[in-house]
Amino acid sequence: MVSRDRFGKKPLYYFEDKNNLVISSEIKSIFNYLKKQRVLRKSYLKSFIEFNYLSNESEETLYYDIKQFMPGVITEIKLQNIFSKKILYNNTIKNFLNYNSGLNFEDLIYDSIKIRLRSDVSTAVLVSGGIDSSVIASNAQKMNKNLIFVKGYFGEDKDNYYAKELAKNLKINLINIPINENSDAIIKRIENIIKFMETPIPIVGITIATNIIYEKISKMGIKVVLDGNGGDEIYAGYYDRYSRHFLNSCVENNEILNILKFILYKKNNGLKISTILKYLLQKIGNYFFKINFDEKIFDKTKLSLKLYNPAIKKHIFKNLEQFQLWDVEFGPTQKMLKLWDNSVMMNSVEARSPLFDYRQIYNMNKSNNQKFFKGYNKFKLRNILSSITGNKLKYRKSKQALKWNFMEEFLDKNYLVILNEIKNSNLINSCLDAKKIVDICNIDSPEFNKDKLLRLYSVAVLEKVYDCRVK
Repeated sequence: MVSRDRFGKKPLYYFEDKNNLVISSEIKSIFNYLKKQRVLRKSYLKSFIEFNYLSNESEETLYYDIKQFMPGVITEIKLQNIFSKKILYNNTIKNFLNYNSGLNFEDLIYDSIKIRLRSDVSTAVLVSGGIDSSVIASNAQKMNKNLIFVKGYFGEDKDNYYAKELAKNLKINLINIPINENSDAIIKRIENIIKFMETPIPIVGITIATNIIYEKISKMGIKVVLDGNGGDEIYAGYYDRYSRHFLNSCVENNEILNILKFILYKKNNGLKISTILKYLLQKIGNYFFKINFDEKIFDKTKLSLKLYNPAIKKHIFKNLEQFQLWDVEFGPTQKMLKLWDNSVMMNSVEARSPLFDYRQIYNMNKSNNQKFFKGYNKFKLRNILSSITGNKLKYRKSKQALKWNFMEEFLDKNYLVILNEIKNSNLINSCLDAKKIVDICNIDSPEFNKDKLLRLYSVAVLEKVYDCRVK
């Protein structure tokens, strides 16, 4: 019997042929047993380079020889002359959209945190100054007075301001962890992350910052960390990812008042009124009159499908709930979970996410008013923030991702090194034509794209580390 966790936080891979069945949480151990070269899927690499996306929608992986067990699936394997697999039960998050734990919402959050505080080693809460980690910190400090509270420190920014407010109001000692590693040491760090993950990675602030934070947390002797992951995904925290699908929900449910409120508070969602009205015209025409308008009217706006990878484009999400469910099971959330968990495991720390609790999944199925209300996202989660945290934090509107302040310096200092790795990569030259590569890498070209350049570099590093080829 083989089973994987519902959210897919922990990977579980396998290889099978007529004579062998190898199951492991790491790809490298399977290849160490097989003694064969790694062969990558060209379509997956091209999708990563273009859209920063590696598909998670099937058992297929980036590697031809390696498959994955899907999240929440319980499989029976019979080890006879011919291996046979039979899925016994799909214990996926879809099953919990209407789940009732018997607890009221505040008690459920409290219990989710309490369960994850069970530990006989040094335990910390990672504070960001945002809504999610504040909910966890304000509850956790009531349960365990010996907890350590830590925060990644990037300078005197908005996150730091709100984190200090939280620490003052909760009367906790907040330890700042400086994320001040300069660009000189990052080349080796990137190689180490890719070697551990065994896939190309997005070389962006959150990737670097998470890895640095958990390395320093580990050196402090902390073994368990509670984080705020899951709040954005379950309670609707992303304006950029969710606006299109929120409007779909409003049209589907004839929620004219919610549409008007969304327009009224347009400053918070970052959309122009004209863009919203054009999109609503398209949706209403399609919903009531079956008229399909040209998507070109949304080019270069936050509602444009050009911003999305092909996996999203092929789906028709009628409402926000459908998109949230897909996002957590197969979409960008899977990438985030893998990046986060690998940075944690690299440094021998265990990260626990109270808001990624299967009992909270039903909140995806809740009304739009509990997700976006009067310009505030995650409205239901905000409402349980204790009055002790203060209204400044409870009604914070700005959102800030983990960052690393030396990305531009890193690119400037290592540009020629990066170009050389890309130029010598057989993987990249097999996936893209020479002109496309030059356009992406040439700073003076209108096609220059810093993020794509760094993704090309990530692919080149994977090839250097594991001697891969593409097919």
